[in-house]
Order: sequence, then structure tokens, then C-alpha cells
Amino acid sequence: MEKKALVKAAKELNEVLGLEPELDVKLDLEKLKEEVKAAGELVEPEDELSEETQKVLAEITAELKGVPEESEEFDDEESDEEGAEAEAEEEEEEEEEKEEEPKKEKAPNKVEKKAKKGKEKPASLTRIQAAAMAIKKGKGKEISALVEETDRIYIDAGGDSNPKESKTAVSKTVQALAAFGAIQIEGNIIK
Repeated sequence: MEKKALVKAAKELNEVLGLEPELDVKLDLEKLKEEVKAAGELVEPEDELSEETQKVLAEITAELKGVPEESEEFDDEESDEEGAEAEAEEEEEEEEEKEEEPKKEKAPNKVEKKAKKGKEKPASLTRIQAAAMAIKKGKGKEISALVEETDRIYIDAGGDSNPKESKTAVSKTVQALAAFGAIQIEGNIIK
């Protein structure tokens, strides 16, 4: 296996998987093979890898398990000249395919994918902070009113509405403040 193909596969794995730290492409051939194999074990079905990288991963896995690589030798009947012509044609076809493919944008790493599932910009305060603010302003109010106020404060700070999360935040904050004696609870009302 050529180091050039291995380096290309390592760079693609760094990009697609968002590896931190990235694979060091300056390692010697054997160590880089081991690193690429280990990174290949992190690949999930939804990760899109080029055919070349998939082939490199398959070869490394087979090689490190002691299975010989597939032979790419020509049949005895095929002359060297015919083989060279066929190889040149394959290279031309690959180049044409590459020209036809639209340029791919850099794939987001796994951390970026998770961040995009939520809001683009996080709220400027936590839901617990919003609950504390609501409790501070809302002495004498019922807990249900504090839950609504917490949700409103959190939305105003750039967060998403989630009454269930707000209820949990108010409940935990009320329990903590009551334990410290900062507030008192009488029935369903904060004093």
C-alpha cells in the first residue's frame, strides 16, 4: 500500500469524523496504518467516505489481521501493452467522473452536527438561572406561575420554549433554596 493513499485516507477520516486530535499524517507507514485502522473503527453507517478511503480501510484491516491483500496482477494471456492501455483508459474515466462531480462542501464533524440539531446560538443564560430569576421576582406566587415565568425568561434569553424543562428547573431550584433557608414553601406558594 502506498503511503500517499494512506495519507489521503487519514486526512479524509480527520475531516469526516472530526477527530481531535487529528491523525498525524507524518507518522511512519506502519504506525499510520494502525492509527487509520483505529479511526476506521469509529466510522458509522451515516459517515460518507470515498471509495478510495473505504478500500484503504479494507486493505489495512485485512493486512493487520494477516490476510493477504488482493492481487492486482494481470492474467498471463494479457500483454503488458494491453494492460497499460486498459489502465490509461480507467484513469481517463476516473478523471472525467471527478470533473463531472460537483465540489463537495466540507462535511461537518460530529460535534458540529450535534450543535446544529439544537439552536444555532445558545441562550445567554441557563434554565436554572431563569428559574432563579423567576423565583426572586415571584415571591408569593404559585409554583405553576413560576414555571411559566421561567419559560418566558428563558425564551427572552434566546432559548427554546420547553415547559417540562422549566418545571424541572423550578422544582430543583426551589428545593435547593428551601434547603438553604433562602425561601419557604407553604403549600404551592413560595414565601
